Amino acid sequence: MRQLSSVYVILYCAGAKVDNDCKSCMHILDDSVRRRFLLGVFVVSGFTGLIYESIWSHYLKLFLGHAAYAQSLVLAIFMGGMALGSWAIAHYSLRIRQLLWGYVLVEGLIGLLGLFFHQIFVAATNFAFASVIPTLQSTFMIHAYKWSLAALLILPQSVLLGMTFPLISGGLIRRWPARPGETLATLYFTNSLGAAIGVLISGFVLIKSVGLPGTILTAGILNIALALVIWATVRGQQEPTFALHAASGPSPVTDRLATWFTVAAFLTGAASFMYELGWIRMLSLVLEARHIRLSSCSARSSSAWHSADCMCAGASSTSPIRWHTSPTS
Repeated sequence: MRQLSSVYVILYCAGAKVDNDCKSCMHILDDSVRRRFLLGVFVVSGFTGLIYESIWSHYLKLFLGHAAYAQSLVLAIFMGGMALGSWAIAHYSLRIRQLLWGYVLVEGLIGLLGLFFHQIFVAATNFAFASVIPTLQSTFMIHAYKWSLAALLILPQSVLLGMTFPLISGGLIRRWPARPGETLATLYFTNSLGAAIGVLISGFVLIKSVGLPGTILTAGILNIALALVIWATVRGQQEPTFALHAASGPSPVTDRLATWFTVAAFLTGAASFMYELGWIRMLSLVLEARHIRLSSCSARSSSAWHSADCMCAGASSTSPIRWHTSPTS
């Protein structure tokens, strides 16, 4: 009888061990699927971001009265605002305990501003033409006011758009710190791919089908839907804290390298958008519709970026940086 009891205990323990192992495997599988889903769904953010950029050019062209000036202003405010938003998150990210929750909030705010952009634009420009511009005495003041108002209309969303990438990348690296290089490259790939698709769909399909108000409304709805999907994916989960372990302080050589890489990134960004503006002017000699020229050029730029990102994603799957994670207190 004792032997049977011992056998029963052994079988019970073995079954419990197998059950725990299965649960552990299922948890790892679910975790891997969740990571891949979060990496892939970021394509929607790129899709809407380039819709905003292309549609803002059309709106501001109506207000400023000059398409080239509108395109230049949109690019300057769009990229400058994104740079400001990225800098803000980079500067304060260590103080944010739940980066993915912050991403959900930012995407939701972008969507809300997209839903009401047309009404805000119409009200602001009507007030400007009816009440403000007639009181200005000089052409310089009129242009300064129009350019300032145009910049103010798109700056808040541009800053929020710049916050999305550092928030989601930081949140994913906190949760899955083993391959930070692959995470960053894949996110940039999906975002650039979405941007290329978004600018083509908006330029060739949405504007013809639903006009400018409907196109920007569609982008706003997609942003809110994305925020809800990310919320449903990460709710109830604890995000670990994030700290970088360094053996010693940065050396002067490292500081100089970081400075040179920063300068190189700045010059690369400046050159890339000089190319874009130049390509738009060149395409004007071939294509008639301005929104088609802008869409084609932006799509080519974004597709080239995401092709490079795809190659870098495999090459940067590992990183010499070692990250430390611990449960949030």
